[in-house]
Amino acid sequence: MESPTLEATQVELLNNMASDSEQVVLLGENNTPNEEEINSTLEKTKLGWRVLLVCIFTTLGGVVFGFDTGVIGGVIIADNFRSTMGLPLFEEDTPDSEHTATVLGGAVAILSVGCFVGSPIAGPVADTFGRRLSTGLGALVATGGGALQAAAVTLAELYAGRFLAGFGVGILSAMVPLYNAEIAPASSRGMLVSIQQLAITFGILLAFVCNLAVADIKAGWRISLWLQCASAALLLAGAPFLPETPRYLVMKGKHEEAEQVLTKLRNHSSEDSISHELKSIQDAAREQENQAKVTWKELMQGRRGYRVMIGTIVMTMSQLTGINAIIYYAPIIFESVGIDALKATAVVGIVNFLSTFIAMRAIDRLGRKALLLRGSAGMVTGQILLVVFLFAFRGTTLKGPQYIIAGLVVFFTFCFSWSWGVCGWVFVSEIFALGGRGKAVGLSVSAMWITNTILTFATPPMLASSLDIEGTFLFYAFFTGLGGILVLFLCPETQGMALEQIDDIFKESRSRSQIADVRGSTRTAFLCFCSTEK
Repeated sequence: MESPTLEATQVELLNNMASDSEQVVLLGENNTPNEEEINSTLEKTKLGWRVLLVCIFTTLGGVVFGFDTGVIGGVIIADNFRSTMGLPLFEEDTPDSEHTATVLGGAVAILSVGCFVGSPIAGPVADTFGRRLSTGLGALVATGGGALQAAAVTLAELYAGRFLAGFGVGILSAMVPLYNAEIAPASSRGMLVSIQQLAITFGILLAFVCNLAVADIKAGWRISLWLQCASAALLLAGAPFLPETPRYLVMKGKHEEAEQVLTKLRNHSSEDSISHELKSIQDAAREQENQAKVTWKELMQGRRGYRVMIGTIVMTMSQLTGINAIIYYAPIIFESVGIDALKATAVVGIVNFLSTFIAMRAIDRLGRKALLLRGSAGMVTGQILLVVFLFAFRGTTLKGPQYIIAGLVVFFTFCFSWSWGVCGWVFVSEIFALGGRGKAVGLSVSAMWITNTILTFATPPMLASSLDIEGTFLFYAFFTGLGGILVLFLCPETQGMALEQIDDIFKESRSRSQIADVRGSTRTAFLCFCSTEK
């Protein structure tokens, strides 16, 4: 039997996801594919170099995020840092006292507290003053916070600097994926938004390498902290020159400016395809004319609330995988099994960075949901094997088991990087309606940061308690598996759909059974993809 063409498969899937009373843009008047319309739709999603460069530049915010996250693990074990802050020196074979662990856990976690406060504020600012201004604001605050940390001579100053930097990172963590999603063509949106995660992993890697490079310098930790200001300052300097997103401009009634921006961003597309995309944005904005004034209470009700629930679940579960137990406390974990902490952590950073390229390649081909599910399976496997080997070989001087333990940590990081590390940001940036999108993204990211904060405070006591490293990773393995189950039953696939088409899935008129039909189409979409690949 002859396999269906790619165009026919796309049309069939879109028909399955639409209600009986609605027409999909790819269909002609007689419910048959119109080749001219298909070609026009595919053409309008071409990726131009301008939009690529803009997305790469805005993800400097991700570098800020990653560097602030990764640098602290090396700072808190530096002798000069501890003596400056009046703390006992770090000893490989002696765990920190409960007081020291609490103080250092607070220094690590206060960044997440700032992020939790900053991310929901980003939403109203973005919906009122624009995505560009919000990005610049986040860069400004992050630069100030980084400078305060680097100059700190007391724990209070360090705490204040990390909170301020976290506030800026919280704004950037909500705005950068939202900005990139709103300027990206549908066929490349997953890849362009995933540059955010690539930038985060690059920032983490840069921090690990920087800590390693300055390890033998007396006040090397200050150099590391000063360097975190560089990418934030560069983003701050360039923010005024970024274009505002066409969707925000349309929401504010600035249609001519939106067309000008869209024309520049779609420099490889025809006038007809640009007009078609602009009209689609305008039609969606007219339908949601009053949603720009959506209150927080309204955001939590009905189908809006259903979307927010899905967004917060995905972002929360990404933290409950335990990735930050690796990122923040990898040096301590590696030292406990006799492995060179800074070198092994640098390897984790390299794998974390390189693995993100896999997601950038696969996310617009296999879909968000497929990567999330496969990533969950891989992480749970790695965590359980890590627990087994730690239980059997911790304290051993044998190099073989030590390398296996280090390899399992790297494998876990690898699986996270190409799945939950990327797909969470992409998914949450595209499922919300234009009106109130900033608030909804900010709220979802805020849920991620409060989870991050709690786990960052909780992880050192867990590691020092009877749970130890083995029990801590079993805890995270449970929630990693639970996250995969929730994605399987709650999340629709959004691969290859325009933001306005994704919005159609969640329209107020749709019933829960129709949402379930969309979820069920994910497996069909994957099978059809396989059948059309050469």
